[in-house]
Amino acid sequence: MLVEDVLEEENIVRIAEWFHGHLGPCLVLGLKMTLQAFNILGVKRGEKVYIYIETPGKPPYTCVIDGIQVASGCTVGNGRLKHGIADKIRATFRKDNKKVDISIKFEVIEWINNNLYNIPTNHPKLRDIAESILKSDPYELFLVKIQNSSEHH
Repeated sequence: MLVEDVLEEENIVRIAEWFHGHLGPCLVLGLKMTLQAFNILGVKRGEKVYIYIETPGKPPYTCVIDGIQVASGCTVGNGRLKHGIADKIRATFRKDNKKVDISIKFEVIEWINNNLYNIPTNHPKLRDIAESILKSDPYELFLVKIQNSSEHH
């Protein structure tokens, strides 16, 4: 990873924390999902990407959406982010004819269910966990499926 990438990632984290109101694990998962997808798709700053995100319909799960918005620039308002309710957390990122589906692994969701629910947003444990997730390898957190829209399977 280039120094510029690390500095940019740190800046995105600070912006996301300001936007969201606190630094939490699900916010960071949204950031990391987006950075992983953009890396796979080869997205450069300013290129149009469209995202469909599915989450359970309440915090902390919906916090992933804020991370995606900050890291991607895709919002409901600009029409490039759509949200659906589901029992998992999965996002489809589309650029031109390429798509990548990234879902948070079941065991990560289970861990969130068992450890994060009803913890106050100002609890230091949330920041510690978020910082740990930031340092994690994305493949420990996510299942990734890459596809070209023009291919038929």
